[in-house]
Amino acid sequence: MLNRLLALSEDGWDPTDVRAAVASIEDEPRGTWRADREWLVGHARGELSDVDLSQRVIETIEEARA
Repeated sequence: MLNRLLALSEDGWDPTDVRAAVASIEDEPRGTWRADREWLVGHARGELSDVDLSQRVIETIEEARA
């Protein structure tokens, strides 16, 4: 998903904060993640590498509570 957002940015999409909820195929909540606008802009400017951006997003992952 993050790669798709980066591709959209290259196509002229103006980055914004992105919040995502992840569910199983049975529609059971699995968790959430986010990508902040500041990070996406920083990546587009070359201030954040692919690895740095990915790490920031990974750090936001929260598993759904049972």
